[in-house]
Amino acid sequence: MTRLTVLRFAGAALACALAARPAAGQGFIERFSGETELAGRLDHDERWSYAGLRIVMNGQQRRAYLSIATRQERRDWLDRFWIDLDPTPATDRNERRTEHERRVVEARKRFPAQREPGWDRRGEIFIRYGEPDEIVETESQIGALDNRMPGEVWYFHRYGFLVSFQDEMLTGEYTCFLETSETWRYLLTPGTVGDFFRDAGEGVYMHPFSARQTLEILEGQRREDDVNYVFPALLPQHVDPGMSAAAALNPDMLDFVAGRELRRMHHETMALQGPWEMEKAEKMAQNFYAVVARKPFIHDCEFASLPLGAFFDAVSFRGGPGLTRTELLFAVPASRVLFVRSPEGWRGEVAVRLLVRDKHLVEVRRESAVVFAEATADRPEPPVWLPGSLVLTLEPGRYRFGLEACDANSDRRSDCRMNVVVPDFEGDLALSDILFASSIRETGDPVAYQRGNLQVVPHPVRTYLKPFPLVFYVEIYHLDVDGEGIAFYDVEFTVEPTAKRRWGPVLVDDGVVVSSSFRTSGYGADQVQRLEIATETLPKGVFRLGVRVTDRRTLAVARQTACFTVIE
Repeated sequence: MTRLTVLRFAGAALACALAARPAAGQGFIERFSGETELAGRLDHDERWSYAGLRIVMNGQQRRAYLSIATRQERRDWLDRFWIDLDPTPATDRNERRTEHERRVVEARKRFPAQREPGWDRRGEIFIRYGEPDEIVETESQIGALDNRMPGEVWYFHRYGFLVSFQDEMLTGEYTCFLETSETWRYLLTPGTVGDFFRDAGEGVYMHPFSARQTLEILEGQRREDDVNYVFPALLPQHVDPGMSAAAALNPDMLDFVAGRELRRMHHETMALQGPWEMEKAEKMAQNFYAVVARKPFIHDCEFASLPLGAFFDAVSFRGGPGLTRTELLFAVPASRVLFVRSPEGWRGEVAVRLLVRDKHLVEVRRESAVVFAEATADRPEPPVWLPGSLVLTLEPGRYRFGLEACDANSDRRSDCRMNVVVPDFEGDLALSDILFASSIRETGDPVAYQRGNLQVVPHPVRTYLKPFPLVFYVEIYHLDVDGEGIAFYDVEFTVEPTAKRRWGPVLVDDGVVVSSSFRTSGYGADQVQRLEIATETLPKGVFRLGVRVTDRRTLAVARQTACFTVIE
C-alpha cells in the first residue's frame, strides 16, 4: 500500500534537497537519428502504443521496429519481442507484457498530459518501476527565502532509489526535477540571463537587472536582498531553508550572506532529520541513475515466486539415419523442494515443462515430466538432487527452449530460456555434444539413463567438487573402417580456464592446465568414449573442456567444447 505523506516547510525542504539530482527534465531515453521521422509514419494507435514500448526497448530494437514496412509485420515483430521477455517461457501466459500494458493504461489515467505520450514524467517512472513504496508531497513555497513549485518525491525502497517531480508550470503535469547545472551556465555568462527566461517560457518574471548587476550580486558587491528580486524563478527548486537566495546560487558565500537567524533554522532542520537520513536519501538519489542504466524497467512478475534453483542442460546425439535426438537434462536441489507426508513417509514432487520454438519463435512442440523423491524409514534422507530428462527428436537447426520447473507443494519455481543448436550428424566425421555425468558404470540390466551397456547419470549442474573427478561421455560418428570393420582413431582432450586468475594485483594466465591424448580402435563406424579427469590439480573456477578426435585412416578431425566449474 502506498503511503502519501505531506511534508511542510522544514521536512519538505530537506526531502527535496536530497531528491534534487535523480533525473533530468528531458527524460531518460535518447532518440536515435531519424526516430521522429520513422515514428511519424505510424498511425495514431501505433504511435500511442509505441510511446510505451520506447520505455522497454533499447535503441537497436526501436530502430528495428520502426524500420518494418507494414503494420502486420510490426505486430509479428512485437509478438517475438515479448516472447523474448516472457518470465514464464514454458506457458501461454506472458505476465510481463500484461503488466506493461496495464501500467501504460493506468499511467495515462492517473498522470495525464495533453500531448504525446499522454502521461507526464510520473507516468514514465510508473511504467518503468510500478507503484512507489512511498510518496512525499512537497508543497509550494513563495517567499523571500524560498521559492518552490509543488512537487512529489517517489521512494522506491525495494529498489533503493528515489526520484522527485515538480509541477513547474502549475498545469498539473509533473516533470522530473532538473538540477541547476544549466542554470549556473546561464547565470555566470554575461548577457544570457534574459535568454534563460525567454527559454523558460511565459509566466516567469524577472526584475530588469543587467547581467553586470547580476554578476555583482553573485560576487557579493550588491545587497543580498537584491537577489530575491532578480532570481525568484532561478533559485534551486529544492533549497535548504537555512540558505539565503544568494547562498543557494553560490554555496561558498554562505558565511558571508547568511544571517544568524538563517543559520539557526538550518541547524534546527538538520537536528530534526539527522545526518544519517540525509546520507541515506543522498545515496537513494544517486542510485536512480544506476538503476535506470542497469534495469530500465522492472515488473512485479519478476518477484512473483521464490526461486527453486533448478539447473538445465541440453545435449544432442545421433538418433538414427537423418534423425537427431536432443535430451533436456535437469536437476532440482532437494533442499529447495517442500516434502509433504505420504503413506510411505515424506514425498517431494516437481513438475517440469518444456516449450520448443524454432528460430522464428513459432511453437514446435511441448513436453512435460514429473520427478519425485521420497524419504522413508529405510531411507530417512532424500537425495541431494532430483534429476530427470526429456527426450526430443528434432530436425537440425536453431531452437529456443522455454523451461519451467515447479514445486508441486509450494510456490517455488524456476524459469529458463535456452538457445539450442541441434546439429546434423550425417555425412562426415562428427562428435556428439559432451554429456557431463555424475557417474558412469557398466550394466547388464535395464536401468535409468542407459546407453548401450553403460549407465550414464547426467550432471546438468556441470559443477565438480574437488577431489571428485570430472566424468563425461561423448559419441563419435562416421569413422572410416577397414575391411574387417575396425576403426582407428586418436582422442585428445584439453582443459583450460575461461578467464585469467588474479594473483594479488596481477592477472595470471595459466594457459592449458590439462592436456592428454591416446590412440584406440574399435569395431564399427560409431564409437563411444567415457573419460575421467582428476580435479585435484585444478584451481577453483570455470574451465573449458575441449575434445578432439582424429580418424587415422582419413585424417578427418572433429571437435567439441563445453564448460564446467570446479569448486572446493
